Amino acid sequence: MRMHTVYQFTLSTVLFTVLCTGGVLPLRAATAGTYYVATNGKDTNEGTQSQPFSTIRKGVSVLQPGDKLYIRQGTYAEGITPASMSIPSGTSWSDAITISGYPDETVTLLGDSYAPIALFSDYNIAYLVFENFILDASGRSVGFYLGCGSHHIRLSNSEIKHGVLGVQFCRDADDNEVINSSVHDSASHGLYIMSSNNLFDGNQVYNNGGYGYHLYNSGAHTVNNNVVRNSEIYKNGSQLSSAFGIALGCGNNNVMHDNIVRDNPAGIQVAYGSPPADNTQVYDNTVYGNSPGSGIEIFPDVTNTLVAHNHVYGNRRGITDSGGIGTVLSDNTVDGNTW
Repeated sequence: MRMHTVYQFTLSTVLFTVLCTGGVLPLRAATAGTYYVATNGKDTNEGTQSQPFSTIRKGVSVLQPGDKLYIRQGTYAEGITPASMSIPSGTSWSDAITISGYPDETVTLLGDSYAPIALFSDYNIAYLVFENFILDASGRSVGFYLGCGSHHIRLSNSEIKHGVLGVQFCRDADDNEVINSSVHDSASHGLYIMSSNNLFDGNQVYNNGGYGYHLYNSGAHTVNNNVVRNSEIYKNGSQLSSAFGIALGCGNNNVMHDNIVRDNPAGIQVAYGSPPADNTQVYDNTVYGNSPGSGIEIFPDVTNTLVAHNHVYGNRRGITDSGGIGTVLSDNTVDGNTW
């Protein structure tokens, strides 16, 4: 009788815990897994640090929300794409999946013929963090690509180089981040962004053939609510003599602040589009050495642009308003003069 009573009490306690916590899922976050891939591993291993997998595909296949996959030093020809592997999503930033190069080791991804990392359209992958990689896109279309439907994806502390484009966000690839990364030596634009609600923070964008940042979409979708801050954008435009360090076009409420924009053919462009840019804010930037164009140029038909507290000097031209509607220029220092 006593054993029966103890059994009932234990079973009731388990059922009560499951009902009150909504099941066992919260326990998963507390026991999130960490897995490893190494060039000397085997896919028949358990994926531990001492017994790593050999392929990224195998490592990704075991991931669940909250898990982390470390890739050890080496060069990997695999591309991280849903065409070659099943890529899971996290459920929130606090329960994101992280795929990372191992700290203080050099991990280079070459990828397939298209890109080292490409989350193609309509897979709807979300809450996924990539960090500590070199994405070498030599001979490929793009270094880091997010297609329609990818959202809440973060790329951080990485280097993206040598593609036709460095980073590309397709339309509807919203709410993503590129943080503390370098994007350089792409044949065309460094970052070509066609979506909304993205954050670009602390990046080095340089030596790209076209624009450094190109926020623009020629289609029906607009490019809204993007933030570019704390970046250094320089020496772009080697293949396009009219290139700006950054273009902010065809969207609403795009913000650029606390950046250094230097030594490009032109500096900051608030641009045309369908519809033209509206309510763009450009403030607290340092803009110098851009020639033969302007440090900052507001194009015709754009509306309600705020240009404030920028330090603009040593450009072929300072700040040029070519016909913006409702433009406000406030407390900018241009070649030693404040206006």
